[in-house]
Amino acid sequence: MLKSLLLIAALALFAMPAHAATSIACNDAAEQPWTVSPNHPCASGVGLLVPVAGSQEALGVVTATALTVPATATIATITVEGNNVRYRCDGTAPTASTGSLLIVGTQGFVLVANPMSACKFIQTAATATLDVEYWHQ
Repeated sequence: MLKSLLLIAALALFAMPAHAATSIACNDAAEQPWTVSPNHPCASGVGLLVPVAGSQEALGVVTATALTVPATATIATITVEGNNVRYRCDGTAPTASTGSLLIVGTQGFVLVANPMSACKFIQTAATATLDVEYWHQ
């Protein structure tokens, strides 16, 4: 199911067409409505992905490390650097040999989990770091 959610989120990142109609209303991450316009499009009732301040650069993951997720963030894009990383979002801490594997150099791995702060990451060998950008929809 998580893979399906990741695919949906990835498609949302790249397939947000602009609509000129102004009779459709969309909700932002705070469930506040806005009227659709060319400057504020909405694809089939889904709002724009908006960057959220609070990115994490070169986040060390020597031990099982949770993300510091900004309050309004609903999606994270993650780049793995230095070495491979494993993660789990089920409340169990990953180890260097257990959990889902993220390969070093992975660009824009999309994480959609509720709550994202439940996801923990750990390096499989020394020098792994994460670069994390946050978004809300």
